[in-house]
Order: sequence, then C-alpha cells, then structure tokens
Amino acid sequence: MRVAEGASEPDKPMRSPVARAGIAVLTALLVVTTLVAVALVAYPRRIAEDVTVSGVDIGLISVPAAESKLAQWWSVRETRPIELVGPSSDAKPVLASPKELGIRLDIKATLALVPYDDLQSWFERSVKREAPKGSEFKMVYDFSALDVERLRAVVAKTSPELAPAKATLDEEGKIVLTPEVSTMQLVEADTKASLSDAISSGGPCSVAAVYGEKSVTDEELAKITEVVSAFSTNFSSADRSRAQNLRIAAEKLDGVVLLPGERFSFNDFVGERSAANGFLEAGVYFQGRHEIDFGGGVCQVSTTLCNAVLFADLKIEKRGNHTFLVPYVPIGRDAAVAYGELDFVFVNTHETPIAIDSHWQPGKLTFSVLGVKDESKEVKLFPVVTSSWEHPMTVIEDPTLKLGQEKIIEKGGKGYRATTTKVVYIDGKEVSRELLFKSYYKGAPMVIHRGTLKDPEKPRDPFIPPIAIGS
Repeated sequence: MRVAEGASEPDKPMRSPVARAGIAVLTALLVVTTLVAVALVAYPRRIAEDVTVSGVDIGLISVPAAESKLAQWWSVRETRPIELVGPSSDAKPVLASPKELGIRLDIKATLALVPYDDLQSWFERSVKREAPKGSEFKMVYDFSALDVERLRAVVAKTSPELAPAKATLDEEGKIVLTPEVSTMQLVEADTKASLSDAISSGGPCSVAAVYGEKSVTDEELAKITEVVSAFSTNFSSADRSRAQNLRIAAEKLDGVVLLPGERFSFNDFVGERSAANGFLEAGVYFQGRHEIDFGGGVCQVSTTLCNAVLFADLKIEKRGNHTFLVPYVPIGRDAAVAYGELDFVFVNTHETPIAIDSHWQPGKLTFSVLGVKDESKEVKLFPVVTSSWEHPMTVIEDPTLKLGQEKIIEKGGKGYRATTTKVVYIDGKEVSRELLFKSYYKGAPMVIHRGTLKDPEKPRDPFIPPIAIGS
C-alpha cells in the first residue's frame, strides 16, 4: 500500500520488557534442551564404576553390553541344579534347576537398580546432590511361572513323618503328652528369597515351610491331666496266639486322643484282623460255634475298653454282645466286635479332651481313660439276668468213631437275656439312672459225635479144628 506523499508512517508495535524476557528464556531453554539431546545421543548411558550384580562385574560398560553379560551368565545358571533342602535335615535334598522350576532372570529389573555414569545420571545426582558410587547388587528374578506344586512336593517328601497327638501313662503312672506332628505348608515368599540367594551363590536353597493347623492343639492336649477311669481283665498267657492278638490290638489304641464331641470306632483304629496286620489264628465265636480265625481274642480288648469307657461316664453309640457268656466280665458288660460287621463306638461327651491308655502284660490287660476327673462323680453298673434257658444236647452218629466212643464237637452254653443299668452319683447322691443295654445271649446246644463203628470179627484159622463143647 502506498502512503500519500507528505503522510507519516504508522508506528510499529513495541514489545514490553516482560515479553522480551520470556522470549529470551524460551530461547535459552530450547538451546539447553537441544544441547542435552545432542549430549545424550553422543554419550550413551553406561554403568557406574565398580558396580557388580551377584558377583558379575558390569562397571563402566554400556547398557547393551551389561544386558549381554547378564544374559550370558544366566544361560549357564538356569540349567545348573540347585539343592532344595526341605524341613527335615535328615532328608536327602532334591535337585532341580531354575529352568525346571520355571524361574527366569529379569535383566531390565536388575539393571534398573544399579547407578549409571552419564549425563542423565549427572543431572539426577545433581538434584539429589549425590556422587556416583558403585556397589554390589542382587539379580532380580521373575517367579511368575514358578512351579509351586513341585516345591510343595519337596516339602511333603522331606517333612517329618506325620504323627497324631498322644497321651499315655508311663511305668510310674504319670501322664506323658506327645504333641501332634502335623502337615507342613510351603512359605512361598521366604522360599523365593532363598531361591534367589541359591541361584546367585550356587549354594543350597532352604525350602521354607511351617507346620499347618493341628487337629489337636498343644493347648487342648495339655488339658489331659488325670486318670478318669480304669478297668482290667485277665487272660491266659498259655494261649500265645490269643495273647499276641490282645497285645497287637491294644497297642493300636494306646494314646488315642479324642476332642469333645469326637467319635471313636474300634474297627477304624484296630483295622482288619488279618495276617498282614500281624494277627494270629486263635479261638473265636462264629454263628454259635467255636472256631479258629485270625484275630481271635480281640473281643476281650473291645470289652475291656468298653468297661473303662462306661466308668468314665461316656456315651456309647454301638455295642453288641456275644453268642455265649464270656468269662472275663459280668453278664451284660461285654462288647463283641467283628471287622466290617459289628463295631464298638463311643463319643467323648466330656467338655475337655480325653485319651485312651492301654497296658498289656502277660495275663492282664488294662485300659485307662485319661482327661479331667470329677472327684465328686461315681459310676456304678448293675447287670441283671431277666431270663435263661437250657439247650438240649445234640447227638450225631459218627461212623468214623468206634462204637460207644464220644467226642465233644461244641461245648454249647445256656441262653440268657439281661439288662445293664448305669447309675451316676454326685457326692454320694444318685443324679441319674440309665438303662444302657439289653443283651441277648442265644447260646447253643452241646454237640456230641457218638461212634457207630463196630470191631470186625476175627477170621477163624482153617488148620485148627474146632473144639467140641463138653468133650
């Protein structure tokens, strides 16, 4: 646009001092940023001096070089077996490599921990007012794919043998408490830390584990302090097989602890009466007959325990009687058992734990119920025969026996019906009366085999003439 001659030019806008200062600052920042960017490109990051990671020296080398060096170290270590030491020091260590366990080296996370010696680090140190310094750092491992189940298997394999809580009597009659040895559970966090150290150092790894919750805590076990009741029966030591069966069954019950409300099954604890379980053949009652079978005599164990349980005032859920009376307890107080058919079951109805103590000695078996004794309580048992009957003797002809010879096959026995009543006294006063059992002893006839075999006539000698009578 042309300006008319003689006219004055318009005034140019004037920048304020603040605007000019702002432009100068922005220009300066641009220059500095450019210089920093150029410096960062020209001088790549390198690790600070005297830096080692788990013994690997990576000082004063670039990041790519450090990554390569750590990767090379890991290619050797990831296949090197580690000794996994379980909770029990007696157990043999289990060998497994980091690769087999699903462990990886996290190189980037590892290098993020170390100091650097470059321009960026110089700025960072300037802000924090720190000087560059080297140090020893640890490798960082990735446990996201860790085979936890394999470590749990190591714990299970190397843990102490499981054992239930027990309470027994020693030879002096004092109560001995044995705490439960429960299952052990893997502690992952501590095990990962131990694995990190083991991989880096090449040493063993302690697989951390703690005992799981006990079914019978030590506090509950400590409440068993006294003998609540005891009962003994006698047997013949001459019958060695039967005596051995009594000892085996009694030992299986020794020390069993029951919490309040828990049920006890004789068959569950004693198991099948078989040769594989150590039982011998001895006399048994079977369907009204006297026979020989494995575990003969075990009913005396259940009967002895039953009476100790009765005098401890515990609740009996299952109990059966024999076909015949047994000689070692009064009528109505026996407890017959047969594995898979007939069981003896009772419940701990006390408010505190109880335990079963068994003591076998030649000719005598004793069971004691341990727990907390109420000194004011007394239990009495009253068996009553309500009816009885004889069985006629059964005689069977036996052609294998000589004429007139007899052999007893079954001793037999009378039949009985009986009741058993339990009466509880507190400070000498009756507080309860309960009809416990109605027992039916079927009995059986005596069975006798009577011979029918006649002596054969002797043949006459043909060379000797008959003697005439009256000659």
